[in-house]
Amino acid sequence: MGYDLKSEFAVSHEVAKLIASAAKHKNHPRFRQAVAHYCDSMSQPAPEGWPIWKLLNQFSRYFATYLLIHNYVAWEQYGEAHPTAAVLQKQSGLSPRQTVNLVNALKAGRLVTVESLGSDRRVKFLRPSPEIIREIGRSMLAYIQAEGILTGEPLRAGQVARDPDLLADVICHCARFVRVHGTVIHPFPTILSLASRDCGYLLLVTLMAAHYRRLEGRSPITLSTNALAKRYDTSSSHVANVLRGLRDSGDFSTDRYGFLEHLSADFVDEFETWSACEMLHYTALADAAVARGAARPYRHLLKETMAG
Repeated sequence: MGYDLKSEFAVSHEVAKLIASAAKHKNHPRFRQAVAHYCDSMSQPAPEGWPIWKLLNQFSRYFATYLLIHNYVAWEQYGEAHPTAAVLQKQSGLSPRQTVNLVNALKAGRLVTVESLGSDRRVKFLRPSPEIIREIGRSMLAYIQAEGILTGEPLRAGQVARDPDLLADVICHCARFVRVHGTVIHPFPTILSLASRDCGYLLLVTLMAAHYRRLEGRSPITLSTNALAKRYDTSSSHVANVLRGLRDSGDFSTDRYGFLEHLSADFVDEFETWSACEMLHYTALADAAVARGAARPYRHLLKETMAG
C-alpha cells in the first residue's frame, strides 16, 4: 500500500520528492517503532501551569508563532528585516487583531518579549523565549528523535534538544522551505483538517499512539471523549466534535470501554507517510543547521538592543 496524493493544492517538486522518499523509509524494520515513539512523546497529557498547549494546539496559531521565531532568527542571525509585530501581521495568516491577541497572550505567558532596538528605540521587535522555541519545535524534535531510532544515531536529537538556538535555526530554515516550496502538511488532507481544529493534532497522535500500543500489546489508552477531554484540558463536547468526522466515515471506532476498536488502513497509511516525510525533512534541516555552525549560545542580551 502506498499513500495516494489527494491534495487540492499544487505540490512542489521538493515536497513530492519527500513523499516519494517516504515510501522507502516506511519499509525500514524499525519504522513503526520510531513512529510509535513519536506518538507516545507527543500524546503526553497537557502540562500543568500556564496553558501553553491551549494556545498553540491549533495550526493557524502554531504557524503564526513559528513565523515569529523565524523572523527573529532571520534578523538576529542573518540580517533580515526587524522582527516587528507589523511584519508578523502581514505574514501570519491570521487577521491583524488575531495576531495582536496571539502576541499579547505570548507576552502574558512570558514566552515573548517586546524590546527596543538600541540604535532606534522607536523600533520594537519580538524576541521569542527559549521555552516557546522548544514548544514550537516539540514535534520537530520528536521526529528527529524518531529518525535517530531508525538510524541508530541519537546524538543529533540530543544536540538539538539541548540548544534552543540550534532548534530556532531549524525552525527558521523550515519556514524558508515553506516560503519556497510550500508546506509539507497540505498534501495530507486528514492530518491538515485535524491539525486545523483546536486540540486536533493532539487527538490524532493519541489515536495513533493507541494503535501502536495495541499492535505491540502494551497498555491501552482510554479514548472516551471524557478521558481525552481530561487528558488535554478541553471539553468533552469539543473532543466529540473533532472526532465525529472520523467516526462517521468509519475511519475510527472504540469499544464500549473506550479502547480503540478500529483505525482504518487509509488513515494509518496517511499518518505514516506524513511521519516519514517529517522525519526526513527535519533531520535534513537539523544536519544543515549543525553544518552551518548554528549551535551557538542563545543570546538573551545583544549589544545592539536593550529591553523595551
